[in-house]
Amino acid sequence: MIGTPRCVLQNDSVRHRCNDDVVSQELQSDMLLVQLTHGTSFRLNGTGRVIWELAITSLTTGEIVEQLKTRFEEIPILNLERDVTALLAELTRYGLLTQHREAAR
Repeated sequence: MIGTPRCVLQNDSVRHRCNDDVVSQELQSDMLLVQLTHGTSFRLNGTGRVIWELAITSLTTGEIVEQLKTRFEEIPILNLERDVTALLAELTRYGLLTQHREAAR
């Protein structure tokens, strides 16, 4: 039986937090992020802004994807997973987010 692919993220115990030295400013539907220590800045479009706002509430990548699939029903779940994972990795690499793992249950 062929159906809609489910979001199956590897290692989905990782949660995200905004670094203490990051400030954000809304720019209409976009979001400007500045990492103060290094002076790195990012401008996120409306979708990136939604991902950012969900990530800083300490959701896992899978939880973020689940939230987004109800907003963006036309986007295949595997594309959402790929794009969310890529953005979170980039924001982490540039010091805007930090990652922490949940303890095993």
